[in-house]
Amino acid sequence: MPHALTPLGRQLRVVIASLGPTQCKRPPYHRPAITRDLSDTRRRDASARYGGVAKGAAAAQDVDAMYNAIDEQGGVPAAAGRSERPKRPTRKIRKDYLTEAFKNVNSVGLTPTPHPLKVDLSYADAKSRYLTKASRTKAKPATTKHDQMTQLAHMKDLRLERITASLIQHTSEVAKTGQAAWAVPFRLADWEALYVEEKGFNLEDIEAWADIVSTPDPTAAAKALADRDAKPGAHKVPLFVLQYLLRRPYLTAQALRVLLQQSSKLLARRTTGQKPVHIAENTVFTLFIRLLRHAREVWPAAVVAITDILLCHLPRVGFEGTPPAPKQVEGLSQMLNKAMHLLAVPTAIEPFKDVEYQEAAIVKVLRFMTEHQPTLQLNREGYRAVIEVQLAQKKAPSEQQWAELKALSWPPWKQERTAMDSSITAEEHGVSRAGDTLRRMREAGYSATNWEKAAELYAGWDTDRTPTVQTRAILGTGSARYRSGAAIWVARINTTRTAQEAWAAYLAFEDAKLPPSQDVYLAIFQKLYEEERRRRTDPVQVTNRQWRVFPGDGREVEPLPPSTHLYTYTRTPVPTVEGFYRQLRDRHIELHGHCLSFLVANAATLQLGFGQLRSARALQPGIQTLLALDPAGDFESVPLPIFAATVELLCRFSNVSLSQVTGERWYVSRRLSQTAPVLEKQPLNLQHPLVFALELLNLRRTTFRPAWNSVLRALSRRASLSSMSFLLAQRWQFSDHHSLQGCGEAERGALLAYRLVRRVLSMAQTLHVDLDTTGFYHLCVASENAALACWTILRDDVRHVAPGQTEFRQAARRAAVHEANALLRSTSHVTRLTGLFRGLVGEKEEEEEGKRDADAPAPSALPAADAAAAHPTCQEERQADVATGDLAALSHLLAVPSAALLHAYVRALGWLADQEGLLALVRWMVRHRGALAAQRARDRGGEAKLRRVFVALRVFLERSWLARGLDDDDGDDDGLLRGRGLDGTAEGEGDGDGDGDGIAGTGGAVDGAADVLQPAEAEQEEGKGKDGPPTPDLRLKNLRRLERAASADIVREVEGLVNSVEDWPGWPDAADVERYCRDERFERVRGLYDNNSVL
Repeated sequence: MPHALTPLGRQLRVVIASLGPTQCKRPPYHRPAITRDLSDTRRRDASARYGGVAKGAAAAQDVDAMYNAIDEQGGVPAAAGRSERPKRPTRKIRKDYLTEAFKNVNSVGLTPTPHPLKVDLSYADAKSRYLTKASRTKAKPATTKHDQMTQLAHMKDLRLERITASLIQHTSEVAKTGQAAWAVPFRLADWEALYVEEKGFNLEDIEAWADIVSTPDPTAAAKALADRDAKPGAHKVPLFVLQYLLRRPYLTAQALRVLLQQSSKLLARRTTGQKPVHIAENTVFTLFIRLLRHAREVWPAAVVAITDILLCHLPRVGFEGTPPAPKQVEGLSQMLNKAMHLLAVPTAIEPFKDVEYQEAAIVKVLRFMTEHQPTLQLNREGYRAVIEVQLAQKKAPSEQQWAELKALSWPPWKQERTAMDSSITAEEHGVSRAGDTLRRMREAGYSATNWEKAAELYAGWDTDRTPTVQTRAILGTGSARYRSGAAIWVARINTTRTAQEAWAAYLAFEDAKLPPSQDVYLAIFQKLYEEERRRRTDPVQVTNRQWRVFPGDGREVEPLPPSTHLYTYTRTPVPTVEGFYRQLRDRHIELHGHCLSFLVANAATLQLGFGQLRSARALQPGIQTLLALDPAGDFESVPLPIFAATVELLCRFSNVSLSQVTGERWYVSRRLSQTAPVLEKQPLNLQHPLVFALELLNLRRTTFRPAWNSVLRALSRRASLSSMSFLLAQRWQFSDHHSLQGCGEAERGALLAYRLVRRVLSMAQTLHVDLDTTGFYHLCVASENAALACWTILRDDVRHVAPGQTEFRQAARRAAVHEANALLRSTSHVTRLTGLFRGLVGEKEEEEEGKRDADAPAPSALPAADAAAAHPTCQEERQADVATGDLAALSHLLAVPSAALLHAYVRALGWLADQEGLLALVRWMVRHRGALAAQRARDRGGEAKLRRVFVALRVFLERSWLARGLDDDDGDDDGLLRGRGLDGTAEGEGDGDGDGDGIAGTGGAVDGAADVLQPAEAEQEEGKGKDGPPTPDLRLKNLRRLERAASADIVREVEGLVNSVEDWPGWPDAADVERYCRDERFERVRGLYDNNSVL
């Protein structure tokens, strides 16, 4: 092959070269039941515990009598010595006591969410190759609940989980009675106290475990577990507490980082401690599965560290001088192939960008299999995992070269442009990396199923060996979707370039007379939707891209070829999305699942989206609850994709009243009037789509972050600001354009949207849902809109106070000015923004960061250190750290911000005039420039976007674009500004003023419910009456803060930091600043200081 192989390809080649025929067939899995005689154990333990022969004998008799009484009441089965031996040992049924206890006390949010198609690994073999129907039946936990009577509940099973569950239930029952916990203490029975003491614990430990698993905040629960485990003199926390926290439906990234470190320490302590304890393979693999599930959702970079834990603590079956048993080799090989399958499952938010972490993890597994003696086998599951990761990667240079030579007609055969192109052959250049792995999979003896045929299509070749368009895809390693031939047609539609080619493939699917397929309909809907988007996109914007996008690298479709003889024949013209939907409806084809959610989320109008939801009520009865917004309904019955699509639909049309959906007032008003509003102390307009969306989120209480991001995106979009005027039930009736000159609906809408953003953050924080990079981006845009609106309102009020205004106009002006002053005079808004950024990236405490800055090498020496981190010696040291439970060397940022996110953050801090925050951001970028460089490589146009970050830094630090306006300003205002000593006073005034946000410096709590939509309360805090005008000093102080440039020392330090990094483009010049300041927002602010401008 002329092109270089990736690390995954090289490692796979080594594994395949060492593969041999399987030595043995997989034996059926069997786990023998174990029976024990408890009577001798009880007597022996009692004798040893109480000391002496006589005392021990007496104690043993008491213990026997006690247990006999339990057996007579139906608790523990009678011992084997006192009854007939059963003919066949029965399988012990385990109970999930903690989950039952939480359900009994109505704490459902702390319990795991069972999936109907998945098996609970607490009761099944996690490494089993296939979970058949029989195995699923055996693995089910007991469905009968334990007795509610406290005395009988203690007698059923002697397990630490059972005793902890009893304590949780007891604490809840005492709390319901209103008594203090110390008044009705929880006491262990004698046999329970004996059992707990035998395990090396006491009642204090059980109370600590109950507090950990009962803590609603996952981050606080994880930190409590770590603190308890590290407490001097305290007993180590058992494994079941960690396992139960990992079973929660949602964990924050910070909680996952703590639990990941605790998992490594716990496994290392058990295997390398003073008294090593054998850990079953199933336990290690279950930890791996649960950690990996949460990492895919909130922290994809942790996938590599989780893989290191598995490979480090996984028992090796090879022994020196003794050949391993075939069964052991088979089991370990099967487990690692299952691990690769799980590693290839796509991540939740950015699956294509995160594929690099998955590749690195799979390479580690392949290396482990190669170095193992004997070499472990790759099965079909392992091959598919490698292929899926390769299909999601970008095109290699040789693959791009092959894509450039494809003809515009269909099929896209190679078309030579020059004589040199003859050396580029299909056998060498036309086989992609995934296609090469498929070929080796066939050579290993695996036949091609529908999954492999679909993968071959995405790799660039059809089943009849005609070429297709190599397309990045998330294929999935499961086999349920590929039992029918519809998956092949989905691949044929997706591997086309134009909507015409996709429509021709769909018509061929219809001609094949196959059953209707929702996946096929979804594929063609996506192509038709992208065609409509392409027609709405400005052609100049497409041609001005600074990077080239090859067909198949993105969702976009290509325009038709320039010549008609290159068109693809179709017997019917290509329809629109709505037209094709009506065709399916005329054929009585009902849409559901992901196909319906895609249509609803991308509907052309609000009416069309709600009509599509109504048409699916027969298949999805829960949609009626969704549309009616019935607080008593079961919103969990609505599939999550459809629920998120409904929220997205409402947020896209936030400027359309819901009364237009039916032509009359929305009928959910009566239902919502009986519930508490989302925003306290403020009647909301129930006809507003954003109110509808917020009520949906409030009633379902979902932790699905894209649904929350949809609301934040709508509140930050400029097109939505004008619709904020009818958000309230009692509108601000600023109908007269002369009431506030220059202060239109956009400024008032920006302030109202920002207050609503604060409330959304508070609602999400109540559910312990942290912001991701997308949500933080929209928060930055909303902050920028609010700061610019405050600047406009205050400057307009200073310059244009028209006499003779009506009382209503004066009240409206005072409300807007007081609201702007309240926002700018408090530093809590900047503190919130910077704190949330630190929480997003997982920044440590300030003192720890300062210590690390002091110990860090000079910026010029860091690139070499970053390169050395990838050296094999460093990797060996990291493996040693994992073996000892130390994950400090493997820690990553919880999220690496892209250049686009950094640019939005710089603009938000710049408009809020936080020069110190900009300096701190540049210092942070220098510390983490290695991670930022890797992120830029994953983003398209990352270098150009990074340059815009530095241009924005200079623009907002120097504020040279505002200098001309200040020079032309009238003398009175400038004299007022210069006549007061304002340096340092604007920032301090307003600290701790009861702003109501409650934002800690670490970006933790967000509580803006009390003051949301209450701008008039700022007047009372300032000690002003509602009838009097605001003090001019406060307005001018805030304006002075916004106008003041950064000090020369700050500008000089920022410039030096930017120039010190070799990979960065350097400090921008004046021409870059001038081009950047041509934006409409800078022109608008300059117009506020122009005497000749009409405001």
